[in-house]
Amino acid sequence: RVAIITGAGQGIGRGVAHRYVTEGAAVVVAERNPETGAAVEEELRQQGGQARFVPTDVLDASQVTNMVDATLEHFGHVDILVNNSYAAGHPDRLERKPVTDLDLAFRGGPVHTYRAMQAVFPHFKAQRWGRVINFVSLNGVNAHMYSADYNAAKEAIRAITRTAAREWARHNILVN
Repeated sequence: RVAIITGAGQGIGRGVAHRYVTEGAAVVVAERNPETGAAVEEELRQQGGQARFVPTDVLDASQVTNMVDATLEHFGHVDILVNNSYAAGHPDRLERKPVTDLDLAFRGGPVHTYRAMQAVFPHFKAQRWGRVINFVSLNGVNAHMYSADYNAAKEAIRAITRTAAREWARHNILVN
């Protein structure tokens, strides 16, 4: 299998990339930071896996499209999309939080998730198989304080995920 993992240059995304290589998947490290993206690609190769770093700023629609195109060019197909990347502002009380934080949270969360899913969909549909994993949080469900933008964005991703799961199931595309 070939997996694209956004935000794979650090943290959870890096861990997921290592696990996928351990399980035998080829991994596209979709990361905006060139140093960490290249480093993770090298780590995955040292681990014995197939990996490719594709510079990707998920806030840029053309780079999200390029991420999928580069995967297809290098590996010939794509099977799994892991939407891990996220961009957000700083924690603060709702009444002091600028609306620009909410805008960033939505562009860096549900908007990029939506775009990436749309970019892989025709390929998943054509091969009658695909897997999408979108990262959400219980922050919105639990109404964590000082993170209204994050909470709202993660709940939007949850709604997109559930809708896609129902709509795409008929194509054997699993969305979680």
